[in-house]
Amino acid sequence: MENTAHVKKTGKKPLKPLLSTVIIAAAVLGGAFILSKLMVRVQKERVIYAKGVADKLITSDFGVLQLTLTVRNRDLAAGSRQLLQESRIVMDKLKSFGFEDEEIEPGAVSQYEVNRLENGKPTNTLDYYNISRVITLKSDKVDLINNNYVKLSELLLDNLNLSIESPRYFISDQEKHKLELIKIAGESAAARAEMLAGQAGAEVGRLLSARVGIVQITDPRSNDISDYGVYDLSCPVKNMRIVVTMEFAVK
Repeated sequence: MENTAHVKKTGKKPLKPLLSTVIIAAAVLGGAFILSKLMVRVQKERVIYAKGVADKLITSDFGVLQLTLTVRNRDLAAGSRQLLQESRIVMDKLKSFGFEDEEIEPGAVSQYEVNRLENGKPTNTLDYYNISRVITLKSDKVDLINNNYVKLSELLLDNLNLSIESPRYFISDQEKHKLELIKIAGESAAARAEMLAGQAGAEVGRLLSARVGIVQITDPRSNDISDYGVYDLSCPVKNMRIVVTMEFAVK
């Protein structure tokens, strides 16, 4: 009996040191976890973000002008001949401005029937044929387009049914300008980061990340921007803008 009691007594003693060990270990792990979180927060805070913006005025190097010529005639053949004759008048006018034959693209002739109306309701009786064609001017002579397209309105005085769309102006080599602006915007972002870090008594370290924003090509007088980018086609001289965001480590 004494031996048994002795065994039970000695069997309980190891529990206290074991419990103390578990508590100490938990405290150490908990402290390490808190310290780890603190270190992560400090590391995350030791960065600086800076944006750089670059703008450039660029003159478009290509333009497109579309003209729609329409003829109405009850005789399809006569109307088609009239349309071809008036097409030559329009193309000769364009060539008088200084454009070449290869820059002028006369489109296919299209037509549809228009029936008479009686008491506001359509009938099956033909009224006339609506015959039309689109003449497209594509040229790198941007100044000629911009200075002369309005003069095409003079053809209306000759009873030509001519619709003149606003010219569209394009920048053909955008990539060249983008690379130039990215370089300038990046240098601007780096300079801002150095200035901000210096004000806090720190120094800029290595570059952690860089992001180039969407290119915005706008009318120089406009402040339009879009998450998807803007490409204004209405003016021959455009403003191209790029924003670069950089993240630097702080020493």
